[in-house]
Amino acid sequence: MSNAPTANRLRRWRFALGAMAVLGVLLALFAATASGSARENAPPPPANPEHQVASLPPDPRPTEPGLASIPSFAIPAGGTARVSDTAASGQLFRVLDSTGREIARREVDGHGRPVETRFVLPTGDGITIDADYGDPQLRAPANSRVLGRRLSNCGANDQVYSNWYFDYSQSGAFTWYWHQSTTPSYLNLTNTLDSLRNAHSEWIYNQNWCNIADQADALSSYGGTTTRSLGNDGVPIVGWGDTDALGGNCVGSIACTWTWWGSDYHVVDTDTRFSNDTARATWINGGASGKYDVQGTMAHEFGHSLGFDHAPTTDNVMYKDQSTNNMTNRELGRGDANEVNTKY
Repeated sequence: MSNAPTANRLRRWRFALGAMAVLGVLLALFAATASGSARENAPPPPANPEHQVASLPPDPRPTEPGLASIPSFAIPAGGTARVSDTAASGQLFRVLDSTGREIARREVDGHGRPVETRFVLPTGDGITIDADYGDPQLRAPANSRVLGRRLSNCGANDQVYSNWYFDYSQSGAFTWYWHQSTTPSYLNLTNTLDSLRNAHSEWIYNQNWCNIADQADALSSYGGTTTRSLGNDGVPIVGWGDTDALGGNCVGSIACTWTWWGSDYHVVDTDTRFSNDTARATWINGGASGKYDVQGTMAHEFGHSLGFDHAPTTDNVMYKDQSTNNMTNRELGRGDANEVNTKY
């Protein structure tokens, strides 16, 4: 009997020590979770501020005859070049002349690929060159999954990316022509023309997944076939060919659009070339494994002709990469629809 209080005290001490150990573990877990949450919710590290660089990445010159007079993306005598990080994990290079005026810029994506180059000429006119790449590893879910994501992102009509359009825009309607003879022989010509025309209609009539009403006046019309080549001749054309021959950021692309604009920032010519390199891209008027949809890609390229840059989200036609077996670009996304209503 005399040992009972001692035994009880020992049991109480063991219980207290055990409880303290459990409490210590719980506190440690809470601290670790809070620390991890703080890291997850912490703002990203500041982007690399713009700074001067002594040289620029190599710039392959065009071999296309109509582009012989295109400026080089290079630092001029007495000029400078600067680089900064972009929100898309890429870089933006800017070239300044001896007076500090920006005369060229080039955006490089997170994969190190140049996606857009812009030149401002001494006359105030300009050239914008947009390259688009095939990236099935980055964006190739089944069409049903892409469709589901797009529909889930419709929501309120507030998705507007005011920073992804250029200064230039259409001035009235323009007529585009198809360089039919360059079309790959495996494509049906009637279906291909339908795809090209339907791509333009997406923007003209604001055909979108989200049932956003059309309030835009973007206009274009099909003028027929042509044998003209790519170049600033006032005749917008669409065709196939060697995109590497266009030089600069078109090298390695599956499609590239050149747009010339005047000092009033209105488009004077815009030409699109699809790659005819089957090792890089095989085309189809529809969806199939390993093949790119003509209409979906043309819709993206025509967006560039209208003055739109790349959108930051995959649920828009203007997202920077194209994927195979994907027909969801046959209608605009919420951001595309709101942007064309806002700008036009």
